[in-house]
Amino acid sequence: CLASGLSSVGNTAAVVVVQRLPLELSSVSAAADAAAAEAAAAAPEGMAALLTPEGFDADKVAEMINGSELSAVQKTVLTGAVSAVKENPALLEATLARIKEAIGM
Repeated sequence: CLASGLSSVGNTAAVVVVQRLPLELSSVSAAADAAAAEAAAAAPEGMAALLTPEGFDADKVAEMINGSELSAVQKTVLTGAVSAVKENPALLEATLARIKEAIGM
């Protein structure tokens, strides 16, 4: 009897935790969605500045590319082009044009 009572209590506790979990996840999800929306609203200005010859920062542009929704192949190609600009600054204009085209700017 005691063993079946403990089993029942254990199952009840598990049900309570499972029932409360979605509420906690939904508040975390809402906070994450709000933060993402805020970052997206601020991002275009920052991205546009980075994608100019005057504002270009290879490390930040590579980070931006890797954080984007581009395919893995596109990310690899574009970050490789950004790295090449470090070695050969004459490639900057063409690289910026390729990045802007890929991200729809």
